[in-house]
Amino acid sequence: TPEETTPEETTPEETTPEETTPEETTPEETTPEETTPEETTPEETTPEETTPEETTPEETSSSNIFTIPPMFIDSTVIPKNYGNNFIELPCATGEDFEVSFTVDTQGDLYVAFTDEAGFPSPNLVLESGVGVISGRNTFRSGRYGPPKRDLIKRQTTSKTALITYKYSNGRISAYRDGVLISSSSTYNIPIDKLYFAPLTNTASITGGSVICG
Repeated sequence: TPEETTPEETTPEETTPEETTPEETTPEETTPEETTPEETTPEETTPEETTPEETTPEETSSSNIFTIPPMFIDSTVIPKNYGNNFIELPCATGEDFEVSFTVDTQGDLYVAFTDEAGFPSPNLVLESGVGVISGRNTFRSGRYGPPKRDLIKRQTTSKTALITYKYSNGRISAYRDGVLISSSSTYNIPIDKLYFAPLTNTASITGGSVICG
């Protein structure tokens, strides 16, 4: 019987070395690749969505500066034709402000500072005259009705000037090309609107802005 023994039928080859679970264990199925390091906050967190785009430095600066739309004003038939050529002051009542614009005009420019009632109004109005043509610069206050008569004198040439108004502590100052030309009290008028018009002929206003504060 020495040749009929079972050395060849033993289970050394059928054992579980190949069937064991070392290869099926979790090294490949574990969560190193499925864990959340890549899905966690690096991509989903809000650092990129938060304040870099929503911060207020740009908004605060821009919210204090307002653009005046271009205007073309015709006073060829009605002198000092304010009409609907006005802006509403975006600043808080009593807050300091600065209004600046470039005017190309064939007549002296007038700017009326009014309360919310506008112009014409039975209420007190402060009016500034900038002598772009005549050289006469004025401030006056009063109650004005709409103009009724035509002016015969015509100015055919035009001039350009940078006009700036600065308001602070109840006083308003007018500047032409950076030079102070006149100043006045506002007589406690709560300034809400600014009207623009040349005394005669036409004027265009461009590059205008209002700065509050």
